[in-house]
Amino acid sequence: MSVLSFVVVPGALAAPARADTVRGLAWHLDALRVEQAHRLSRGRGVVVAVIGSGVDADHPDLKGRVLRGRSYDKATAADGREDGSDHGHDTGVAGLIVGPGGNDMRLLGIAPDARILPVNLGRSFTSDTLNRAVRWAADNGAHVINISVSLNRCSQEEYETIRYALRKDVVIVAPTGDRKYGVGVECPAAVPGVIAVAGTTRTGDAWSSSITGRELALAAPAVKIIHPAPQRLSDNRYLVSETTGNAAAIVSGVAALVRAKYPDLDANNVVNRLIRTARDRDDRGRDIFSGYGVVDPVRALTARTRQVDANPLGAPPASPAPTPRPSESRADDGPAIEITFTDPVGAAIQAAVMVLVLILVIVLVIRNRRSRQAGVAGPPPPPYGMPPQPGPHHPHQGYQRPPPYAPPSGRPAPPPTGPPSWQAPPPPPPPPTGPPSWQAPPPPPRR
Repeated sequence: MSVLSFVVVPGALAAPARADTVRGLAWHLDALRVEQAHRLSRGRGVVVAVIGSGVDADHPDLKGRVLRGRSYDKATAADGREDGSDHGHDTGVAGLIVGPGGNDMRLLGIAPDARILPVNLGRSFTSDTLNRAVRWAADNGAHVINISVSLNRCSQEEYETIRYALRKDVVIVAPTGDRKYGVGVECPAAVPGVIAVAGTTRTGDAWSSSITGRELALAAPAVKIIHPAPQRLSDNRYLVSETTGNAAAIVSGVAALVRAKYPDLDANNVVNRLIRTARDRDDRGRDIFSGYGVVDPVRALTARTRQVDANPLGAPPASPAPTPRPSESRADDGPAIEITFTDPVGAAIQAAVMVLVLILVIVLVIRNRRSRQAGVAGPPPPPYGMPPQPGPHHPHQGYQRPPPYAPPSGRPAPPPTGPPSWQAPPPPPPPPTGPPSWQAPPPPPRR
């Protein structure tokens, strides 16, 4: 199985921030009016799973905010509270979501009262590892799942995994990816039901290095974003980066704000609130550059939105029913027709079809049986002593002359009454020379 790589590579990860303050570089907070949104919600009680490289729980911005998670990398902490990557990506994602702020030298996150559930996939992971990680997070209290990695393509296993998490009432967020590493929206962002997030610049325009496409749902700041980093990567423990992973982290934080503000909303309605309140920047409605628009935390917390019964971003493709390969000894043991009822309407239609099929089969069997009986019995025999009459003409059969009359056995055949019509009459017989056969010959003369 091929090994997959992270969405984010450190080409855009600049040197440690050199501005006067961390707050001065956090331009995205002002662009999104995050501090105003905090008057309405700070994400209390919401758990955001961050799946990727693990999180440095010892960072000053993350202490007390990182739960015990899980690691699939034996070289790092088993609880996921250690960042094993070369770029500290998920430490930055976690800080963008739950950073505490408090002064100009500490980063303020989008949902500072939420908690992070870290899941470390390891440096080299497979699609199977990612699927197990998503299911684990959904089973262990995650309300929002931020997936920081991507696959080249999705298989049916990924669809089933996303479907599983969505059924667990989880909001799933993933970046679309950066153009230097791909050209199309990557998996799992491309899966219906997942909030696929692209990046924007300081002006709110679509970031040119962000992968776009029709699967795109929302956009958020991605360029020159300051975030926490492990100390081995930065002496002051901050880095500035440009990646769609930053945008996905911000949207995950806004989802946490909404879930805390409206605890009775299911995941489908949280997604609906996020996309319906976004600030449309490009073509009217959903477009390939920013989806439904740039996420707006304040509007997401205050606007009225209609209730929905399903995820407005769709659902993963259904898994086809497996087709088992029967053994040679049991290949013909099953029924000739097997029908699976999936829903009431489909069941009614299938039942009606089955009844019609059965009726048709019965009619054909009866007709076939009658035809066989007629073929075996044949036409009724002619009266005794009468020649059989020819049947109706069939275009593929020539008319046949009936056989000559044959008298019953035991009786002499009558003499012919004359020559056939096509034969000349025979010459008359010579006159008799003696007495008729029925008269006794005269006695001989005496001497």
